[in-house]
Amino acid sequence: MKIRKIIDYDIRLKYITLNSNDTYNFLPMVSIKLVHKGRITRGLALIDSGSTATFIPPSTAELLGLELKTQNNSISGVGGAFLSFSTSLDMITVLDAQTPLVQFEDLSVYVPSNNSEIPFILLGRDSIFSAFDIKFKEHAQQIELLQIKD
Repeated sequence: MKIRKIIDYDIRLKYITLNSNDTYNFLPMVSIKLVHKGRITRGLALIDSGSTATFIPPSTAELLGLELKTQNNSISGVGGAFLSFSTSLDMITVLDAQTPLVQFEDLSVYVPSNNSEIPFILLGRDSIFSAFDIKFKEHAQQIELLQIKD
């Protein structure tokens, strides 16, 4: 994986509001652009501090034409275990509105074998946490992406 940071300053983003069954949830999500073999899609991704890997729903993988390797991997989490495929994605760009913040090229990702396993893209410790120190400000409903100080 190659990381290309486009900004060199700290950034603060508001949580994104999701409406599900007339219940409003404020979640630490970011806008993203995914690119694979010339196919492009945009969406939202949850910044998941509990995930060691990045996950993409099967519907998004299909839209991008990702080649799913035949070997299934058993992934365990709080919700239990599920089977997934490992694959590689050409690029994920994290955005602040339309402004690119960071790009991850040739990123290894997992795709659950069942479409109901994850509702949206999860950015785990292998991606966005490699580029920034992340601070969740739950009461202010903000995410701070902080420059890593060596």
